[in-house]
Amino acid sequence: MNLQEIKEKVNLREYAYRWYGLKCNSKGLAKCPFHGPDNHPSFAINFDDGIWKWFDPHDNTGGTIIDFEIKFGKYSKKEAIETLLSRFRGEPATMPDNQERTIVVKTIPYIYRNLEGNEILRKEKRILSNGEKTFIWYHKTEGVWKAKMGPYSHVPYLLNEFKNFKQVIVCEGEKDADTLNDLDIGEFATTAPTGAGGWPENITQYFEGFERITFLYDTGNEAHVERHASLLKLRFKDISIFIATVPMEEKESDITDYLETQSDKAMALLDILDKAREFKAEDITANIREDYDALTIEELATMQIPEIDWIVKPIVERFGYTLLGGQKGVGKSLLATQIGFYASSGFSPFIVDEITIDRPVNVLLVQQEVSLAGMKDRQRKMREEKLFNTEGRFRIKTTTGAWWNLTKPEDYDRLKRLLEKFKPDLLILDPLYTFCPRELNTSGDVAPMLQIISDLKTNFNLGLVVIHHFSNKENPDEIRISVGRFMGHSMIANSADVTIGLDFLHPKYRQTNLPLPYQNYITTEITTRHGEWPHRIALERHTGCLLFQESAIWQDLGRSLIPGQVEDLLVANDGEMLQKDIIQTLSSHAKATTIKRALYEAEKRGAIIKQILPGKGKPVLWILAK
Repeated sequence: MNLQEIKEKVNLREYAYRWYGLKCNSKGLAKCPFHGPDNHPSFAINFDDGIWKWFDPHDNTGGTIIDFEIKFGKYSKKEAIETLLSRFRGEPATMPDNQERTIVVKTIPYIYRNLEGNEILRKEKRILSNGEKTFIWYHKTEGVWKAKMGPYSHVPYLLNEFKNFKQVIVCEGEKDADTLNDLDIGEFATTAPTGAGGWPENITQYFEGFERITFLYDTGNEAHVERHASLLKLRFKDISIFIATVPMEEKESDITDYLETQSDKAMALLDILDKAREFKAEDITANIREDYDALTIEELATMQIPEIDWIVKPIVERFGYTLLGGQKGVGKSLLATQIGFYASSGFSPFIVDEITIDRPVNVLLVQQEVSLAGMKDRQRKMREEKLFNTEGRFRIKTTTGAWWNLTKPEDYDRLKRLLEKFKPDLLILDPLYTFCPRELNTSGDVAPMLQIISDLKTNFNLGLVVIHHFSNKENPDEIRISVGRFMGHSMIANSADVTIGLDFLHPKYRQTNLPLPYQNYITTEITTRHGEWPHRIALERHTGCLLFQESAIWQDLGRSLIPGQVEDLLVANDGEMLQKDIIQTLSSHAKATTIKRALYEAEKRGAIIKQILPGKGKPVLWILAK
């Protein structure tokens, strides 16, 4: 086969598995070998427009089998081509029996804009040679269209024109909306971005302000119409909502199909709208009605409720409020900043395997205690410890010396202008008492700030993390769950969807021999509305580091090494031992991870020297320093 035949005829999924062990599922998705751990397979290989192609969403790279060989084989382009020609020299240039020649015969692009009219998303409708249709999303970054939706959430089609109309027709697709708008009779049409099959929860907010909304879906999609009309009627009880019907019997016939049969398209549309029936509150479909407590278990199991949109699963959800707190100096702000770095970079998991991040998001951190110079120093040190690929998605606003009191309209407006400008998916406020400088001990003190928190999380399409302090009036010998330890009225913690409480180790462990100094450890208690209660994990920071990582402190407590024990063991064995023998000898005293930490600590002190030996597995020899 020649090079072009290789690109067209070699099944890249089979090639990736044969030569590099990369196994795809039935959808052509594999766990990314370059950006692991990839808990939700995202590396894609598909037959696209007559050529096999791959795509890595983590760094927006992709291409043909040549680019695949360059990336996986670490070849130059010339070397990759020579390798492929060598591997397939003499192979017949025939199409494998299990591979259909499916190509794209037509591409129709639809541009989605934000309220200001800026292009943010492009939806491509592709019509294939076998008659099927596929839809692919792109997002705009620095003037360039890139695959996937990126940092953006769904918006209705032609959103930037909503402000010009009081009435709107909701069609099933962009083609139908364009058809009606082209009639130029004063009727305005839009569509939900995912068509009849779905109604993204966050798009409902944009329909506020219309006087009349008319749904006009394809023939046979009445169930979808009822559901979407119900969602809007639940949210906007005073808006008149109507359902119109395409007067055709053939299923999936749309308004464009019907109007093409009419000589006077404008009059035909007006006639359909005149015959629309009004959808009233009593018509709200049972599976999303407000009286959920009256549903049977069977009804609840079949409800079509949008899944939780996790920003950081399971600790930060869109439209959710997470309260993160702890004692003074425990590292609350550091952990909050670390959450911002991980979320904006799309790193997964976050510290521990149970906490995952599916995609990078836009983050805004409003810091009112640490100066801009202090934040710069923090972020520099964090980025030195770990490479974060934020790509402009993580923004920081400091107000040191001029706190924003969000219970004052002028300060709240300042924050809202930032949110409207940068549209973050995750907002971090640090710390709570600076945004509401009151005692916070009564419900009257707390209520104004809780109202603002509710407004922020529900009206700005974001997840909210608020930093707060534990009470100073605590008995160190008393064990209490973190929910009851936050300063101020209990409503602050009780209204949170998730609470994260940070604490130092119990004082009784202060004299315990640990691999790291006592103050380098913190215990973390997570309480959520969606999981087990409570969940406790341990974190640690090495000396001089700012980033937290998971700790094995639970195993270390009660099974720890005495300082100098490693050196004593080496003295007793002529000054040197293999690492595996050291671990085996001390296994009755500590876990392997604890022993390794003790070895590394002794190496840092200059007490012992590490030597890598040749041979299988590269055994490690530790030598006592003279």
